[in-house]
Amino acid sequence: MAEVIFVDTIKKAEEAHAAIVNSPGLLYWDTETSGLLVRSGTQDKARLIQVSVRPWDAAWVFDARTPEWRDRLSMMFAEAQTICAHNTKFDLHVMETYGIDLQAMFEVGTIFDTVWLAHLYDERTSRRLKDLGTKYLRIDAADEQRKLKKLMKDTGWTWDTVPLRHLVEYGGMDTIIGGQLFDLFYPAVAPYAGEAILREQKLMPIVYRMERNGIKLDMDGVRRMESEEEAKLAQALDTLEHIWDTAVVPKADPAQKEALNLASGVQLMAAFRKLGHPLADTKAVTFHKLKAEAEDGSDAWKAADALLTYKKCAKTLSTYLRPWLRDATESGRIHPSFNTMGTITGRFSSSDPNFQNITKHGGLRDLIVAEEGNTLVVADYEQMELRQFAHYADDERMRAAFLSGDDLYQQVSDLLGVDRDIGKMITLASQYGAGWVTTKAQAIVFAFKLEQEDKVPELMRMDWKALMERFHANYRVRHLQWLTEAQAQRRGNYGEAYIRTVGGRRMRPKLLRKKNTGRPDIYMPIFKDLGNSLIQGSCADIMKDSMIAIAEAGYTEAMRLTVHDEIVIEVPLLEAGPTLEEVSKLMERKEYVPPLTVSGGWAARYGDAK
Repeated sequence: MAEVIFVDTIKKAEEAHAAIVNSPGLLYWDTETSGLLVRSGTQDKARLIQVSVRPWDAAWVFDARTPEWRDRLSMMFAEAQTICAHNTKFDLHVMETYGIDLQAMFEVGTIFDTVWLAHLYDERTSRRLKDLGTKYLRIDAADEQRKLKKLMKDTGWTWDTVPLRHLVEYGGMDTIIGGQLFDLFYPAVAPYAGEAILREQKLMPIVYRMERNGIKLDMDGVRRMESEEEAKLAQALDTLEHIWDTAVVPKADPAQKEALNLASGVQLMAAFRKLGHPLADTKAVTFHKLKAEAEDGSDAWKAADALLTYKKCAKTLSTYLRPWLRDATESGRIHPSFNTMGTITGRFSSSDPNFQNITKHGGLRDLIVAEEGNTLVVADYEQMELRQFAHYADDERMRAAFLSGDDLYQQVSDLLGVDRDIGKMITLASQYGAGWVTTKAQAIVFAFKLEQEDKVPELMRMDWKALMERFHANYRVRHLQWLTEAQAQRRGNYGEAYIRTVGGRRMRPKLLRKKNTGRPDIYMPIFKDLGNSLIQGSCADIMKDSMIAIAEAGYTEAMRLTVHDEIVIEVPLLEAGPTLEEVSKLMERKEYVPPLTVSGGWAARYGDAK
């Protein structure tokens, strides 16, 4: 049975130090903090720092707010040959804030992270430490977490105020679990994923500096937009209350049991039945269709319009504006967490707050600004995924469009006899494996987003099945699906089946639980999505390699964001042109046919940079 030791005496600290000296190969550590905003160095801080070493039978937990223990911890880390944590960047931030710069103490190839080791082991599984412990080690640490969170809820404690005694066992076990997971994952993935491991290790200090430096917001603009969105949201709720002559609430409220709950699909569908418009579901596309079918100005039309406005405003407020205001430092900078393997394909995601899915429409990007005298340089791969698709599918028609400089979407639309926007939608939807029903629904939503409501009746009448079949008859989307499926199946039909991305990572088929077997652990592999997995995974690898090359060219401290296929760099205004030229050359990939090309621009506001 593993032992968790709270270090409150010199003797216990010496015992911990001796254990590390006797087993210096790998030190696994973790921190418990007052909150998640640790990347600025000025907001949340550590409460506990815990360490463990092989054979993972003990963990030592230190009160991080005791300076003497921090000095001893620094000496302990100096004894280790390699170090690892779970979401290592987070804990590196915490340690630097307390004066322990582990990146200065350890070389790039000696710092690991069980988050991306778990991803390389099997990208389809949860990467939460406690979930991994349950799945692979049969250690149910999640139960301890549930008990702690219930206690905090009942007492009103926060992560900053919960007594340390309640955190010790919870935190100490994480290092024991993490160390065992490292010993499971690393030997398994190192033989085939060495290139991917090194890429993540090189990327870590780059993304760390992006997080630490943060990016500036126009805080007055954020507050102004928040007020505008709240006013539109309030107006939408007033409209709905007037139509149904009842109180309307965003979610269930025990104090207003008779109110219409907008989070309840059952209640909304019943409300629309009263208006003479039964709904199949409460998805956004259904309300867009209702607007197209209902008489302009009718209650049903007004209700659908108000609900769409409500949903859009609520998302803008909850996903962007309110978190930005909540999480910004006093100097108006935001320090999001960039998760380098945040998606199943290895693409970036971001959190605390989300900066990865900022729409190009609606003005949000205009709120991200450069410091006075500087500018934001944006370098963006041009249709990266489609160019990769043309290359891997060996699609001569697509290749010809790119190599000649023609507009691929116009080529598709001319072939199908539809508008360019529809040609673009069909091209992208087919690449992602969508069928004609999904593509039709996306096209209708897209038309409303572009304020082209007049096109919706025509879109609803179009023979989407025939259009998609004609597209597939002329482009090799299905060929790539068949090719990747054959490559994977040559290796087997279940866990051993995989394809390789350009960066050497394995991508496995998704698993769908088989029904009516009487067993919850019987799954069926889904191979049809592997073509898109190859494209997305390879784009992720290329983007990361480009970031490493840009950093090695001297831009580490200037890099601010990566959003999809864009890299955002902040430099003095007079350096903008040369920076864009140099960065574009570093990003270009001429070995592909067609080549991966880069375009860009610069401006004081992110939204104006392209």
